[in-house]
Amino acid sequence: MARTQVDKWLGVRLYQARIEEGVLISTLTDMLGISEEAYLDVEAGIRRLSAFEIARLARALNRPIPWFFDQSPADISFPLNRSFPTED
Repeated sequence: MARTQVDKWLGVRLYQARIEEGVLISTLTDMLGISEEAYLDVEAGIRRLSAFEIARLARALNRPIPWFFDQSPADISFPLNRSFPTED
C-alpha cells in the first residue's frame, strides 16, 4: 500500500503527542496489541490505522481525534530518513 501524505502526517502527529505526553511505545503497543516494529511503522507513515485504533491512541495520548488532522498534510514537509527513538 502506498504511503500518502495523510499517513505520514498522522505518524508525525502521533510521534509528537507520544513525546509530549511522555508515553512509552510499549504502553501503546500493549494497548493496540501490535509489535513495537508495527507501531514504529505507523509513526513512519508506513502502516495505516483503523478508525478504532486512532480513537484508542487519541484517548491514550490525551488528544481529541481532530488534533491529529488539524493541518493540511500537503503543507507539511517530511524528513525522508527519520529515525525514531526506541525504549531501553
